[in-house]
Amino acid sequence: MSIERRVKNNRRCSYRVIIKSHGIVVSSASFSRLVDAEKWEAEQKHKKTQQKYFHNEIRECTVTELFNLWLEGHAKLNKAPSSVLRDRQIFRDHVAPFIANMKSHLVTPDHIEHLKKSLLNRKNLTHKSINNAFQFIKALFNFGIKRRYLMFNPMKTISMLPVTEQDFDYWSFEETKTFLTYVSAKYSQSRTPYLLYLLCIRTGMRVGEVVSLKWDCVDLHNRIITVKRTFDNALQNIKETTKGKKIRRVGISADLLYELTELKRQKPNSVYILENNNGNFLDYNNFRDRVYAKDIKEVGIRRIRIHDFRHTFASHYVMSGGTIYDLQQLLGHSDVKTTMRYTHLSPNHLVKTADIIDYGVFAEPVKPTLKVVNS
Repeated sequence: MSIERRVKNNRRCSYRVIIKSHGIVVSSASFSRLVDAEKWEAEQKHKKTQQKYFHNEIRECTVTELFNLWLEGHAKLNKAPSSVLRDRQIFRDHVAPFIANMKSHLVTPDHIEHLKKSLLNRKNLTHKSINNAFQFIKALFNFGIKRRYLMFNPMKTISMLPVTEQDFDYWSFEETKTFLTYVSAKYSQSRTPYLLYLLCIRTGMRVGEVVSLKWDCVDLHNRIITVKRTFDNALQNIKETTKGKKIRRVGISADLLYELTELKRQKPNSVYILENNNGNFLDYNNFRDRVYAKDIKEVGIRRIRIHDFRHTFASHYVMSGGTIYDLQQLLGHSDVKTTMRYTHLSPNHLVKTADIIDYGVFAEPVKPTLKVVNS
């Protein structure tokens, strides 16, 4: 293969890619930009290499067929049902409209770039959502390489979109106190809504972990809650593992201990801490839309998500002097970098970091003395 540079009468350049086989030109293409010519040449080299080494082994399939193989051979075996559901949605909404019927080994970076531009034109998609789609495509084609359906991953040359870090939201001490005071008085008889709010704000547990909490994980004597279950929104049932697939423990504060002790006394045979009228776990989505939406409107303070109660706990924990390491264990973060988002809320944190380096010189400013020179 070679690229010829040609100058036209108007002095503009064009670039012609020539492909030969045994000295005979079998294919050629012209481009106005050298970069396009080089890209096309690279793609042809890839196809030629693929034909040379995999002509008897490579198995052709469409992207849709590859997706179905990946779904059965990898996703359902290794991923949570909610993650599989999300991948199905990504393929259906973002991938299938562009490359579903193409042969998977013929998909090029240009096709992915076209897909990227089309997704960027959708006003309702964030860069993070588009990057999630790219990560899915990358995983799908890597699976194809392992299974000998293709040799090259077209995502290899595609750059992820820049994502602006989103700050978390949380209530101040006053907002939290105002809300808890109001709902405690409102639910003076049936304490379930108040207890849900208190568990989230006092322990930092995810709301899915709160609604799936059973009495077998509550040790009132030692004031410890074991977190090992969560609610699976995709399957609408309780999953016997947490988001991070780890068991962790959180402490029970004095006010939470009182509420749980009273509840145990009133309902000694219940299974779930938060039960509906049928004795089953509480429907979180229904609770959020019907109960929480009404409560927050009545209180009259700024609305945050129930998930932000977790951020509220973490923020107040750090601002009250708690360590980042302890907070990481309480929240169940596998990577401390996730917990480090709260570091800037620590009192005197920046001052402490400024004093880490000590050169051993600390003195009051000395006024310069004048030296008299006789002329």
